Amino acid sequence: MYKLPPQTKMNRPMRTSQLYIQDNNGTYTQLYTQRFETIKAVSNKRTPTVRPQQIENPTMRNPKHAAVLADIGIVYDQPLTPIEVATRRAERIAKEKQKTAQAAAVSISCALSQVKIEVFLDVDPCCWASSLSSA
Repeated sequence: MYKLPPQTKMNRPMRTSQLYIQDNNGTYTQLYTQRFETIKAVSNKRTPTVRPQQIENPTMRNPKHAAVLADIGIVYDQPLTPIEVATRRAERIAKEKQKTAQAAAVSISCALSQVKIEVFLDVDPCCWASSLSSA
């Protein structure tokens, strides 16, 4: 049963914080101690969760993963060190930059040759194609 809080001079009930201060936080401590004990009792009654066992047998590993890693050059049982990973990444990025630079050079050379043809013929290529088809 709840007790009615004591009244002050102004006939107003005291605030909760004032009540806790009045009994030196004893009620507050008791409340949370009781909560903790209840939670502890419930957790002790509960059955523990069963964790799956780690696969110790290497033959049980997924063969698709091992095949993909082997194609890249990674040994499944001996993973790469962070330095090796960084080196491979830097090499891959350099190769990609080189490929994009080559593709850009090819497209620029194609565009330049097209401009040379247009200048040589001194005609718009669209008009040149239409004049060929009408002739």
